[in-house]
Amino acid sequence: MSGYLDERAKSVELEYAIRCDSDYLGKTIFKSFCLNILGLKYSSLEIPLSKAGDGFIGDARVDLKGAILNVEIKFSHLHPHKTGGDNWAFTRVVETKKRRTKSQFDLVFCAGLLTRDPSKPDYYQQRKSLEAERGRKRLDLDAKPHEKSFLALCAFFILPYREIREMNVNDLRPYLRSFQRKRYARFYSRGNDFNQCQSIWNDAFREAVRARRFAKPLSKVASTRKEFVSSLSYA
Repeated sequence: MSGYLDERAKSVELEYAIRCDSDYLGKTIFKSFCLNILGLKYSSLEIPLSKAGDGFIGDARVDLKGAILNVEIKFSHLHPHKTGGDNWAFTRVVETKKRRTKSQFDLVFCAGLLTRDPSKPDYYQQRKSLEAERGRKRLDLDAKPHEKSFLALCAFFILPYREIREMNVNDLRPYLRSFQRKRYARFYSRGNDFNQCQSIWNDAFREAVRARRFAKPLSKVASTRKEFVSSLSYA
C-alpha cells in the first residue's frame, strides 16, 4: 500500500512519520537515543510535548541518579546549499526568534537526518544515494522515528552549553564536506556507531559537570565531581 498524498511513500503510516513536526521528531529521536544507546530507563526522562516546554529549561530533562540534566533538542533534515554541498541547520540554539537569550541549559542535542525534507522534490532522488549504503551499513530506509534502526539514519552533535557560548553562534550549520575541520567535530557521531555516540555524550556530559550547570547541587548525588562522572559513564 502506498502513501495517501505521497504515492511514492511505502505506507500511510510511514508517510505521516517522516513528515511530522520537526520539534516532535527531534524529541522522538532523543528519547530513542537515550533508551537504545545510553540504556536509560523511561522513568529517568521527562519530555514535554508542547513547544512551550511546560516551564522546562530546554526541551527535556534527564534524571541521572538525582541530578537533573537540562537538554535543548534540535532537529534538521539535510539542506542543499547553493555551493553544491549539503548541510544541517540547527537554528536558534541559545536565542529565540526575537533574539531573547534562552534559559541556560546543560547540553544541546542536535539530530541531523541523512535525507532531505520529504516535502522537497528531490527527496526520493537523494534517498536513492543511500540505497548503496543499505547493505554495507545495514540502513533501514523505511524505519520509523521511534524504532532503534532509525538511529542509523541520523548524525548527532551533542555539545555542552559552554561550547556553544564560546563559539558565539546561535545557528549551527555543519556542512558534510567540511564540518570535520570545525572545533565541534569532536562532539559528532553517526547514529549507527553506538560506541562513539556514548563517547560524545560522556564528553559533553563531563564538560557540563565541570561547568556546574545542574538544576540540583551535585553534592546531593556524590561527594566529588569525579565520583559522580565515573558513576554515570556509559562507555
